[in-house]
Amino acid sequence: MKSSSLCTMACIDGADIEIPEPGSATIDNLRFHIDQDRALFISMVGNTQLKISENNAHKIAIVGLSPADTQLQDFISHYNNNGSYEEAALASAFKGLQKDIIKMLNGLGVSKYLGFNHLPEDTDINRSGIFLTTSLIKCASLTQNGSSSDFDPWKYPSNIKCIKNRFVPEMLSNNNSNITHILVLGNKAKKALKEKILINGRTMHSHLEKNGKHIAYIPHPSGANRESVDLAILENSEFPSKEQHQNNMWNKYKVKQTNKGKKLANESSYKKTRGSRWESINQIRELFKA
Repeated sequence: MKSSSLCTMACIDGADIEIPEPGSATIDNLRFHIDQDRALFISMVGNTQLKISENNAHKIAIVGLSPADTQLQDFISHYNNNGSYEEAALASAFKGLQKDIIKMLNGLGVSKYLGFNHLPEDTDINRSGIFLTTSLIKCASLTQNGSSSDFDPWKYPSNIKCIKNRFVPEMLSNNNSNITHILVLGNKAKKALKEKILINGRTMHSHLEKNGKHIAYIPHPSGANRESVDLAILENSEFPSKEQHQNNMWNKYKVKQTNKGKKLANESSYKKTRGSRWESINQIRELFKA
């Protein structure tokens, strides 16, 4: 199978490459491009182009930065054992993150916006037919020693090409004309779209909005973002006021620091950070209010 059957391969200017046969895929033979200190691996997880062309009923796009090592390893296992690139791509997208993503979709009001009272936590967002699952950089990007640590996509020419010439056209294609909202996970992806990468003199965010898409930035389900994720999963009736959240977090922090015998941070600065996180989550809630 050729890569062109699944992707435009904008990252390498449209060059076509042979994808290893099922049962033979490895980290080494999936690596197809080196860009400075990072490598790209032919693992386009999520709803790939073939699936998109079959179903234009998607209403919401869920977008990560790039598949991590966890997703890449899961993709290889599924592909080698089951023989289907498409099924491996669907099985491994957002591996380990779906439960928190679904909780956030429920808490933020996305489910109700779509006409569901509550999405079950075992919903497979990749196969639901409602969500388009993809990423700014479609293929896994790892450091050359195999780490999938956070990175700045705007520093890599191949990443910029993928975002400008593959991701944006994907979002605006006729196949995805029913998509109204794009939910982007993580701060690096947010910065890429809102600040760092331009198209025709505009940010990617502005360009997509000008073409009728609503964009919201939701926290990536990781330990570092637990406060924001916990706010996002709350039902509207449970969502605190900004002042309540600031005071709750400050009181918990004081007890924790006191028990450890550590010095307290400045109360005003601490609460300001908590308030900024509350505002980010509240902004998304307002977007999906009925």
